[in-house]
Amino acid sequence: MDFDIPKSPRLPERHPVCQPNRNCTSALDVVRKKSDHNWTLEEPTTPYELIVAILHLSLPPVYVDDHEGWSPDPCPTYSVALHSLRSVCKWWRDVVDGTPFFWKVICSALPIEVNSTILLKSGQRHLVIHGLFHGPPQHEFMELANRHRHRWGTAAFQIPAAYAESAASYLTAPAPQLQSLVLSSKPLEPPLNVYHLLGGQTHNIRHLKIYESQIEWLPNAFTGLRSLTLAQISQVLPTQYVLDILASSPSLEILALSSIVFDPSSIDARSPPSYFPLLRSLRLGAIGAMAVDSILRSLAVEPSVVASIHIDLPLQEPNFDVARFVKETLPAFSLVLNRLNASCGGSDLKFRRFGQSCRWAARNDAGHSFSFSLPQISLSTYLPWIEQAVGVGVPGGVVRLHFVRFPPTVTSVLPVLRPSRIITGMVLNPAVDTWCLDPLFEALSGLETIDGSHTTADTIPSFPALRTIRSTNWIWSLDRIEQALQRRFAKRASMGLNIPDLLVELSYPDDFWTCSSEGMLSFDTLQRIRAIDGVKDVRVRCSSAIEGILAVVWCEAASQNGRTQYRAKLQPWRDDLAKRTVLEFPF
Repeated sequence: MDFDIPKSPRLPERHPVCQPNRNCTSALDVVRKKSDHNWTLEEPTTPYELIVAILHLSLPPVYVDDHEGWSPDPCPTYSVALHSLRSVCKWWRDVVDGTPFFWKVICSALPIEVNSTILLKSGQRHLVIHGLFHGPPQHEFMELANRHRHRWGTAAFQIPAAYAESAASYLTAPAPQLQSLVLSSKPLEPPLNVYHLLGGQTHNIRHLKIYESQIEWLPNAFTGLRSLTLAQISQVLPTQYVLDILASSPSLEILALSSIVFDPSSIDARSPPSYFPLLRSLRLGAIGAMAVDSILRSLAVEPSVVASIHIDLPLQEPNFDVARFVKETLPAFSLVLNRLNASCGGSDLKFRRFGQSCRWAARNDAGHSFSFSLPQISLSTYLPWIEQAVGVGVPGGVVRLHFVRFPPTVTSVLPVLRPSRIITGMVLNPAVDTWCLDPLFEALSGLETIDGSHTTADTIPSFPALRTIRSTNWIWSLDRIEQALQRRFAKRASMGLNIPDLLVELSYPDDFWTCSSEGMLSFDTLQRIRAIDGVKDVRVRCSSAIEGILAVVWCEAASQNGRTQYRAKLQPWRDDLAKRTVLEFPF
C-alpha cells in the first residue's frame, strides 16, 4: 500500500466496536445502514492495522496528479467521505482521528476552518494541496497552506490570468518535499506570467503536468521524472531540451505531449536512444511531425510493458521525409503495436466523412489501446508498415476498415487498400447519397494485378482476406450487395482464387420510415444472397435491441402513403446536405 500504518494505535486497548449486519459489504455501506438500528456492541477483535486499511480503501481516491484542467474538484468528495466514516461510531472516529495519513488533503473549496482542522490532525505527513485562484478566499487558503509548504507532497493549482501575479509568490518559493505538481491556466486565457518554478529547486519533482502555463525552462531542471505531461504550451520549446529531460529520466512511466510548438534546430542527431523499461503510456499529438520523429527515435521501450500509445501526425509539414520516418523510426515500435493489436482482438482503420486523415486504432477493456492519426495522402507509404506491425496471417492480425458516412476521398484510398492482406473486416455507415456506395462495391468484385502484370496467374482479388462486412443504419437496396458478391465469388470459382467465405451483417434503423422505397427489406433478395456459394450468412437486425415478442402487421397501401409523406418532409434536408457536399468538395 502507499501508506505506513501506525504500529502503536493511540486507542484504548478495550473499546466497543460497532459491528454492522452481514448485508453491509463495505465501510460506506455501514454509513448508509446506520439508521437500521441493527447494531451490536462487541469487544474489538479486528487488528488496528486492518481496520485502518479497510477504512483507507473505502475512501474515494484523490487523483490530483491526473486532475486535468477545470474538471470538478475531487478533494471535497474525499473530505466528505472521511467525515462520513467518522460519524459511524466512536471506535471508527477514534481510528480516523488517531491516524494522521487520513488527514492529508486540503483544498480551496473547503471552509478555512475545515482546512485548519485537517492540518492540525495531519501531524508531519506529506500534504495534498489543491487550489483554485479566484479571489480573497483563495489568498487566505494559500497563506494557510504556505505555512506548511515544507510538507507539500502533491500540489495542483489552477490559475486564471487575472490572478497570475498574486500566484507567483507561492509558485516560485522552494517546496523541498514536493514530488507531484499540476499547474494549469484557464482555457482560452493566455498565461501572462513566466514562473521561475520553485525557485529552481525542482530536482525532487517526479510527476509534472503543465497545462496552458509558462515556466522558465532551465537546463537540468527536471531529472528522474516518472511522468511528464505538457499541453497547450504557448512557448516555443527546443526539442533537444525535452530530449535531455527524457534522457535523464530512465524510470519514466508516462509521457504525454500535445499542442506544443517545438524548435527542431537544436537536435543532436548523434544521440543514441535511451532505454525506458517502465514506460507504459505514450501520447504525442499536435506537436509537429519532426518533433514526433525526434522523440520516437530517442525512445527504446519494453514491448511487454507499454499499455497505450497514441500519436497524431499532421497532414503536411515542409521538409519532413515521410519515407525515412516510416522506414527508420516506426519499425522500432512494430513489436509493441503487434502485441497491442493482438490483445485488443484486432484494430480499426477509420475514415470519416469530412476528414483528410485516417485513424488506425484499437482498445480493449483491460486498458490496452493505441491510435495513429495518419494523413490520407501518405496512406500508401504507411500501409506497408501497418501490415508489418500487424502481421499477415498471424493470430490477432486483424484490421477492420471503418467508413463513417463515406468520405468523398474514399475513391482515392481504395486503390491503396484493395490489395492488402490484413483487412479482414469492413464496417460501413453509409451516407444519404447512393453514389458513395458504388466505388466500394466495384472494388469488392474486382481484381488486382501484381507488379503491373495482366495475366490471370498474376492477379489477386480485391481485399483477399475479407471475411465480414457489417453495416449500421442500412437504408438502401440489397441489390448492390447481391451483384457485388455474385461477381466476387463467380471469379473465385472460375479462376480458382483463394479467398475466404464472407459473413454479411446489416442493421436497419429503428425507424424504417427513414428508408427510401428501395431500402425496404426484400426477402427474395435476401434469400438469393444467402444462396451464393461463398456467402457464409446474411444477418439482419435493428440497430438497437428491442424487448418483447416480434409481431408483424402490414398494410401495403398505408405503408406506401406513409413512406411518401415522410420522404417529402425529409427532402429539403437531403437537398441541403447535397448542396453543402458539392460546395465543400466540388470534385
